[in-house]
Amino acid sequence: MRGFYIDKVISIHKFSGSRPHWHAPAPRNVHYLAYHTAGKNTHIIRGKSWDIKEDTLLFISKEDEYDVYLTEETHSICVAFQSSAAPESFALSCEEYPQIRNAFLNLFSHKNIENPKNLFYCLKTVYDLFYLLEKEIKVSPSANRKDALRPAIEYIRENYLDGPISNEYLSALCGYGERRFISLFKEAYGKTPNQYIIHKKIDTAVKLLDTKLYRIGEVAQMSGFSDLYYFSKAFKKHMNVSPAEYRKQNKK
Repeated sequence: MRGFYIDKVISIHKFSGSRPHWHAPAPRNVHYLAYHTAGKNTHIIRGKSWDIKEDTLLFISKEDEYDVYLTEETHSICVAFQSSAAPESFALSCEEYPQIRNAFLNLFSHKNIENPKNLFYCLKTVYDLFYLLEKEIKVSPSANRKDALRPAIEYIRENYLDGPISNEYLSALCGYGERRFISLFKEAYGKTPNQYIIHKKIDTAVKLLDTKLYRIGEVAQMSGFSDLYYFSKAFKKHMNVSPAEYRKQNKK
């Protein structure tokens, strides 16, 4: 996190989410550092999926668009701030780090940042949190590994709707053997290349279903699935409901 400086704390607030799905575009004006105090949801950022629950710390860079899929109504304490540089988005379970929960509770008790004493306290606390993450908990964005995999990621993003993409082809783009490529990919993104591609297809399907313009069979084809049964099975595995059930819930 070298070169990381907080330019301005914008707000410290509590957030409650109850919508089944929402999308946040990017870039934004602020980064978000949030400690989830209750509920469950899934954040999808840069094709990576994080299951967020109580006692999870989430940092979302202002450069990253993201989608949230709700399992239970969620509550969190958020710090919105501006910074000239920041780490990549990440999520971290903090069940073994009660000091982080206490830090966020104290941040919220100093939420009136128009008071200079509160503002200075909040700045110090946020820096202390990042120091703890860097030095003790050792959050690492694996930037070098992701840079090495960038040719594959860019190819997937441009072609995942057009047809099957083989690991053999992706590994050749990055200059690795197939087995080594799959291992590195899973370390960097928490899933295999095939799982990453399916996540992107499901994310596209959700957005198409939200428009209410297309039949489910049309959504399957437009999302890159050639088989309706496989689409429904994959959708339910990732969303815990079928496409038809998702559309019905979303209407409500």
